[in-house]
Amino acid sequence: VLDQFIPEAEQDNFFEFVENKKNNPKEEIKKEEAKPQTREKVIVEVISGGGGYTDVLYSDGTVWRRTGTRAARNNNPGNMDSAPWQKNFNSLGNDKTGVHTNDYDRDARNAVFATYEDGVKAYKHLLFEKGLYKDKTISSAISTYAPPGENNTVAYIQEAMKGIPAEYKNIKMKDWPEKWRNKLMENMFRVEDSGGGYKEVQIGKVEN
Repeated sequence: VLDQFIPEAEQDNFFEFVENKKNNPKEEIKKEEAKPQTREKVIVEVISGGGGYTDVLYSDGTVWRRTGTRAARNNNPGNMDSAPWQKNFNSLGNDKTGVHTNDYDRDARNAVFATYEDGVKAYKHLLFEKGLYKDKTISSAISTYAPPGENNTVAYIQEAMKGIPAEYKNIKMKDWPEKWRNKLMENMFRVEDSGGGYKEVQIGKVEN
């Protein structure tokens, strides 16, 4: 039957085509579904916030409501409290009023950063370079960062040290090498953020 439709000289190519399609049935679909990568949106202002949401203004003038975990929606993977020093890392203030504050109102204590990368850099500075923690051991640092009255501090320390050589428990934070600093932050982010990321919906646009 094949001879009636495809010349004999071209039949080998036909069978090769069929075999390729069998082994890669979604090849063409993948090409069609491929989308260009987009750069991370940059937050330029905190509009307001409350239980489970943060309203933000993006650099393109659109206003969005971000919901989900506090760490994710605020670009703050360490759930850092808002403080003035974070302005050096593109902090936009707390997640309720957008003010840089040192008070610890639970409804307005977490910092919001322009990008996720900014939040990571600020957290790294806090743990390993800023005076409050750099001269502490990991146990002492976490006991200060996540005190027993608010957290299961012992479990936090155990989770933070997963995959890290035990001897680092006795080494000051400022003396940790880059490899283990990154591993520690990865572990602490997992403790601070329950997962699930964030979702967002546009709720407005600033007119020029």
